[in-house]
This record gives sequence, structure tokens and C-alpha cells, in this order.
Amino acid sequence: MKLLLPISFIIISGVLFFAFVNPLYNDVSQLRTDMATYNTALDNSTQLQKTRDDLIAKYNNITEDDKDRLEHFLPNTVNNIKFILEIEQLANLHNMPLTDIKFDPQQLQAQAA
Repeated sequence: MKLLLPISFIIISGVLFFAFVNPLYNDVSQLRTDMATYNTALDNSTQLQKTRDDLIAKYNNITEDDKDRLEHFLPNTVNNIKFILEIEQLANLHNMPLTDIKFDPQQLQAQAA
């Protein structure tokens, strides 16, 4: 009779552990893993923001004259017709006529990937 009460408490505590505490502990472990992943993503985001701010500062330090020259050299948009005419003009300067130029869009996409 003396051992019945302690044994029943041990069994009840085991049941409570496996029924309630262990699932909650597993949930907490999963949340800690998620938190570590989110902290890594946050650190990456902070690093990207710092890099962006550095690049913006560098861009703002470029003079307007240099920006105009850069815009002339590398425009924001591509004028395909003008580009082809300039290439043809360069080829004609060196007596290299351009004929039958073909582009395969699928091959270009495969090379880009």
C-alpha cells in the first residue's frame, strides 16, 4: 500500500510528460529552428541594405557630367535598330559586310540559364 501512491505518481508524471510536455517541447524546438532561419534572413537583408546604401552613396558622388557621358555610353534602353545600324556601319568601315545574320531565341535562353 505504501508503494502504490509513489508508483501511481510516477506513472501519472510519465503519461503527462509524453502527452503534454514532449509535444510542446518539440514545437518549441521547431520554433527555435525557424527563428534561427529568420535571423539569418534578417542578417542577409541588413547586409543587402548596407550594400544598397553604399552603392547609392557612390552613385550620388558621380558628377552630372560623368553621368551624362555614362548615359551616352550605356543607355538605359536598347534601341535595336540603331544598334544594328551601328554594328553594320562599323563592319563596313573595315570592309566586312554583314549578311544573313540569324538569332535563335531558344538557344539564347539556354545560354542565359
